[in-house]
Amino acid sequence: NAADPRFRRWVMEATSGYTRLTVMYGSSSDPDAERAALRGRELALELGEQSVATTLRAMQGMLLTADPERFGEGITLTEQGIEEARQAGNTLQVLSFSRAVVWHYLLDGRFADSKAKAEWLLAELERLGQRAEPTDLYAATRSMHDGVLFFSDDYDGALRSASETYELAMAIPNRTVQSGAAGTLSMIHFARANYADARQWAETSLTTSEAIGSTVGVHRSVALVLAARAALGEPINFARSVDAIEAGVAQGGSVLLSIHVLVETLLGLGDVAAAEKLARLAAERSAGRVRELFAALAVGDVAIRRGPSQFGEACRNLERAQMIADAIGMRSGQAQALIGRGRLAFARNHFEEARTAWQRAHELCGGLGLTRYQRLCAHLLSEGSAPAASVGAPVETRISA
Repeated sequence: NAADPRFRRWVMEATSGYTRLTVMYGSSSDPDAERAALRGRELALELGEQSVATTLRAMQGMLLTADPERFGEGITLTEQGIEEARQAGNTLQVLSFSRAVVWHYLLDGRFADSKAKAEWLLAELERLGQRAEPTDLYAATRSMHDGVLFFSDDYDGALRSASETYELAMAIPNRTVQSGAAGTLSMIHFARANYADARQWAETSLTTSEAIGSTVGVHRSVALVLAARAALGEPINFARSVDAIEAGVAQGGSVLLSIHVLVETLLGLGDVAAAEKLARLAAERSAGRVRELFAALAVGDVAIRRGPSQFGEACRNLERAQMIADAIGMRSGQAQALIGRGRLAFARNHFEEARTAWQRAHELCGGLGLTRYQRLCAHLLSEGSAPAASVGAPVETRISA
């Protein structure tokens, strides 16, 4: 009987659980998850379960930030959930939902806001004793902070912090945080051209994600494993991973934060069709300026590889990537956009323009410790024929050629 309060409570609990699991481990683009969040909140309000209603409001916001058309709405809903929790005096909910806002600000390139919110959160959790006796919430917040450091170009800080977070997650234990921290460590080592370490951490992240059934973690770590193995010159079988990666891109998941690296890897392997498919899908699914930036870089690289007929599209995407990187102050993004624009200029026989772009990118990468792309810039500057001959080839292959 739908009017039975016990039945309505059961439905509320079921929809709440489904929404929570989808946010944590599943596809944030699942339309059933948003419907569950809305129905669950409606029932929670009817039953006087304000805490559950608030949780579902915030989680609906988290779901929507995977939708390019509703990204801003998602942030607003999450912030409304925080305000509801604050008015109800539910400190734990305020802290828990604020962690989501940290990530949303990061995805939109609001690095200062994201870092400030993350540091406030950590301080509050420490004040509540959650550092002395570490909790899952404290460990997860640390993992989020590590990501903020990485994407705001603080590689030294991210390496130190993510290493500590991983050890903490092993001690608690918390395998979700273990997977996230391992993924961050993989990205750091990859950016610094420490490919063996990058592969090791990516494989650790993948194994852990598979063990806990985290599709989001699997999608991200599969892409990192492939990129690291390709950089090491090891044989890889992309066909075995293509479905998982395509699913992650289509769902707007965290694999989009590595899409430019994945597309670069596929171009290096000569699989232009797969690279183009993923790049264009990423451009459709990217929500938030950081994800949009990486998708634009990926589409630009593919368009250069396709030749003169797509040079106009390459130019538009690389200019967009540069504009976003400038607007959010992301120096690593600026460097990668300059590398792409240099390649395009070279392909158009604008050699001085190409050298100027690569020289500026080389300086940026040197200042950041972005070894992977610093080496690439040095190679492009010293081997003038390389861009035309091997656009899209693996970085290490081009460097050592």
